[in-house]
Amino acid sequence: MRTYAHKMRLWCLLIILTVSYDCTAASEKYNPKANSAAMVIDGNVRITMLTERLIRLEWAEDKAFEDSATLVFLNRQLPVPAFTKEIKDGQLQIKTRYLTVKYKLGSGAFNATNLSIDMNVNGVKAIWHPGMEDKGNLRGTTRTLDGCKGACRIWDKHNITLEPGLISKDGWVVVDDSNRPLFDNSQWQWVIARPKKKQQDFYFFGYGHDYKAALSDFVKVAGNIALPPRFVFGAWWSRYWEYTDQDMRRLVNEFAIHDVPLDVLVVDMDWHITSLPSMYKDGKKVSDQAGQQAG
Repeated sequence: MRTYAHKMRLWCLLIILTVSYDCTAASEKYNPKANSAAMVIDGNVRITMLTERLIRLEWAEDKAFEDSATLVFLNRQLPVPAFTKEIKDGQLQIKTRYLTVKYKLGSGAFNATNLSIDMNVNGVKAIWHPGMEDKGNLRGTTRTLDGCKGACRIWDKHNITLEPGLISKDGWVVVDDSNRPLFDNSQWQWVIARPKKKQQDFYFFGYGHDYKAALSDFVKVAGNIALPPRFVFGAWWSRYWEYTDQDMRRLVNEFAIHDVPLDVLVVDMDWHITSLPSMYKDGKKVSDQAGQQAG
């Protein structure tokens, strides 16, 4: 009986901890819809003041703006920053402590002549407009290192190209989110393609040389960055090879026989349809549910 009672106490404790964890997780859920008080809407344009240094700029041909989370931006429900707005000679002006947005009303999609942002952050000044080159960008990551030896791609002898990052010596960065997939609104959120229409969705980060502020604002809208799980620092096996189930069994058995730990076993390319046209109906490639090329 004592053993039974002890087990019951352990089960009760486990249930309490599980419920507590679920409640905590629920309280930290992100809300992709911004506070309406942070929005300025005029016709086909919506400008959302997310922070004093971070602004979302949308233009939609059908005047239907996107409130769903995207692969990058999950949370737009932030405290509304202090800002003012006014219209002068057909130009909309929105000001925060650091940024001034200027847009010529009724002039259509964003371009270099109808939209600009003046930035003044701790003495670092700049005037941005769409299409402007971010020459001081310190770059970010690259999709893959396949076929690379150091920084050089083996097949064409060119150096790999890093994508733009969040930190720039110019003091500003623009993230173009116009074509990135969305998350649907189901309980188990899934990735879906954006509606096919003419639209622009930019995020302007203006922070001068306060790079910590840039990263802080990014985490607010993109979500907290999780620590890598312990297993990813262990031994991995991944090989571009057509394995059978018996091959996999033999491989894992070899690790066990030689008492070598194996933390991650990757079934490389054979888990999905390949990019060969012959694998598709009528020999024509298709896009997946996220609007990306399958395979």
